[in-house]
Amino acid sequence: MQVSGGALLVGIDRYQGAWPALSGCVRDVDHLDDLLSRHEDGSPNFSTTTMVSSDGLVTADLVLDRITRLLDADISRAMVHFSGHGTVDGDDGGCLVGQDGSTLPLTHVMRRFRDSRVPQKVLTLDCCFAGSVALDRMLRDEVSVIPDGVVVLAASRADEPALEGVEGGVFTSYLRSGLAGGAKDVVGTVTAAGLYAYLDEAFGVMEQRPVLKANLRRLVPLRSCHPQVPLPVLRRLPQHFPDPDEVFALDPSHEPTMDDHDPARVAVFKDLQKCASARLVVPVDLPPEEEHMYFAAIRSTGCRLTRLGQRYWRLAEDGRL
Repeated sequence: MQVSGGALLVGIDRYQGAWPALSGCVRDVDHLDDLLSRHEDGSPNFSTTTMVSSDGLVTADLVLDRITRLLDADISRAMVHFSGHGTVDGDDGGCLVGQDGSTLPLTHVMRRFRDSRVPQKVLTLDCCFAGSVALDRMLRDEVSVIPDGVVVLAASRADEPALEGVEGGVFTSYLRSGLAGGAKDVVGTVTAAGLYAYLDEAFGVMEQRPVLKANLRRLVPLRSCHPQVPLPVLRRLPQHFPDPDEVFALDPSHEPTMDDHDPARVAVFKDLQKCASARLVVPVDLPPEEEHMYFAAIRSTGCRLTRLGQRYWRLAEDGRL
């Protein structure tokens, strides 16, 4: 599989001057590098470049230069991640802080994203005040406008700190879990939108709140994981349900533990059980304590597609899986 995307991953632990040291930003970048460079099946994903404080001085100018080089590349997807200190400057608004205390205004970063011809671009920020990117008050040069094809995932709102945990940035910890499969859809794709949904549920109402800002025509795929339901099973949904609203009748011959089971029906039942595990199919006409596919078979009731299941039924029917 050809690599069609590039990712720049920046992590700064050791700061000069008055900025306190951080403990997990470099580790965050190392983990993200492993996740983003390969899909779960081992095939190539992003071509990654890391900039970490343990390898040399990471200044604001150097970060901006690397961002510019990435966004000038002939690729279809670009991702930039920053783990480190963030601050707010009265003139420039939110800024990323370089290792030497130099600052990179997020307005400058957004200009690079705005001017890039890369079709799909993602910016993830694990730093304090990360949500200050593209604020309405930063109207000059249209840097408050999210450009077409850009997604921003920020660790916190414009007036909030971003916290570190024992294993690194709290935001990046959940980001890694989502990329590892926690945010995948039924076919195993992790998108930026799916990541935000995962992040939104991960943080409590009294904790830092992740921010999503986007201008998209289509979802940005970031990583492929093993599907919840194998694609051949999903493609057979129209065979099992000629009409997406109908109930599939079950009986004891579908259940492999029954003496009079039918091998062909058992094979179909296994398909339906896999779909039920992904909430695509649910049993019908059972009491709450027996709402399980096993009981639907031995009680001779049936199962139906959920609304999500009907969505994948249509994709299979249209040959899009």
